[in-house]
Amino acid sequence: MSDDEKLNVFDVYDDEKPAKKQRLSYSNAFKSKVVEFSRRSTVSNAAKKFGVDRKCVRRWIHDVEKIQEEIESGNSEKLRFSGAGRHLNDLGFDEKLKKWVDHQQKNKVTISRKTIKIQAGFLSKQPSFKASSGWLQKFINRHNLSFQRG
Repeated sequence: MSDDEKLNVFDVYDDEKPAKKQRLSYSNAFKSKVVEFSRRSTVSNAAKKFGVDRKCVRRWIHDVEKIQEEIESGNSEKLRFSGAGRHLNDLGFDEKLKKWVDHQQKNKVTISRKTIKIQAGFLSKQPSFKASSGWLQKFINRHNLSFQRG
């Protein structure tokens, strides 16, 4: 067999790339139900019955106290624990910018999204800070700001 006739294994599988598995989020009430079932049965049976990964069930069993606390505090439908997620790097900067926006609104000065980005650049102590559109949208959502177009 010549070198040209040899089959390259990688050529056969180039078109068959595995699909990425979609990440799912589950409510605290669902997690609690799965944990209760796994206590009466096994982790594997609970995973099969509810269609989740065994590793998730084991993690939920480990975090069952946190899950119960969230449910008791009225967060049974939330998908994350309270306090989860990325935290602000510079809380003082965020508060200063919020005060500036409040002051501008109080004095009836029209401010735009672009003006907030520029002011954020002035107030930031970090030279690498970039007031991106995503950062601005999160800032607006975090402080429940709204701007009327006029």
